[in-house]
Amino acid sequence: MPIHIVGSNDCITNLAEANGFFWETLWNHPDNQTLKDLRKDPNVLAEFDEVFIPDLTPKDEDGATEAKHRFRKKGVPALVRLCIKIDDEPIANTPCTLVVDGNSTDLTTDGDGFIEMPLPPGAQSGELRIKQPRSTTLFQLMFGRLDPIESEPGVVQRLKSLGFGLSSPEELDAAVGAFRKKHGMGEGGIDDSFRSKLESEFGQ
Repeated sequence: MPIHIVGSNDCITNLAEANGFFWETLWNHPDNQTLKDLRKDPNVLAEFDEVFIPDLTPKDEDGATEAKHRFRKKGVPALVRLCIKIDDEPIANTPCTLVVDGNSTDLTTDGDGFIEMPLPPGAQSGELRIKQPRSTTLFQLMFGRLDPIESEPGVVQRLKSLGFGLSSPEELDAAVGAFRKKHGMGEGGIDDSFRSKLESEFGQ
């Protein structure tokens, strides 16, 4: 029963794809129940977490010789869902282009500024181009593992995604202070109430 030790770029989706499974198969496997209870979200893993990867089970299918046979892979694809905001205002009903692994998909944000589309297995980065009347705004995107909200890297990832600039670790305190001020939380640091609000604003 092999155990995979999570590395810096691992997530349930790419581990499943690399080993011939759907992501739900790994996430819902009984031997991963402890991990599931701990992290609660298949996109949230920490480095050195342990993921059980079962052996593949061969399946036999009957088929006549010298004939063509079609096999279709089933499963629910991983999805990316983003809320697009500029200056805290959702960019609603606006055309945009999402580029992942060199493949472009034209989309339109919904009334609340959201877009959603299937994400190729193993995708780690991309870019989103928002086409506005007088300009195009470019967002750089990172996919894959999201660190737990309880960890400092998890806090940093979420703050950066919400637009609180963090080009160095020394800027974390300033970003935390700016987030707290923006949401009327008063002075303080990274406590339970801060993490709860950050998780709510980020969406996971």
